[in-house]
Amino acid sequence: LASMSLHGRAMRTGSLFTMFILHQRRIQLLVIALRKVILTALYKAPEPWIGWHITVKYLADTFFNHHIILSVTTSLPFGVLFLMTLDGPRSMLAAKMMALGDGEDEELFGSVHPSRAEMLCWRVRVPVYIMLR
Repeated sequence: LASMSLHGRAMRTGSLFTMFILHQRRIQLLVIALRKVILTALYKAPEPWIGWHITVKYLADTFFNHHIILSVTTSLPFGVLFLMTLDGPRSMLAAKMMALGDGEDEELFGSVHPSRAEMLCWRVRVPVYIMLR
């Protein structure tokens, strides 16, 4: 019964980390809608000087670019959790969320301490993700 409870806590924690994407999508929708409102207002504004439309196009291509908006809204609100879970499920944050007691880490992961290969794989994923970006 204790093993089933431990498995349930681990599954709930994993689902919680996975479902952060749902909250992220709301933030992205709000920022994209704000982008649309600002760019529409700038395009409809009277041209105060000759380079006005060039400036608006520059803003649309740089700061208000869809890729930049998606990257920033992905990294800022919830990307911090990615860094706090650098060691994967053995990180302190994940262990606290699962409320692991004495001996439960061995039952859950198969060993008390992670191997060097496991730690290397968890920690090398950050530079790999950055290189793939």
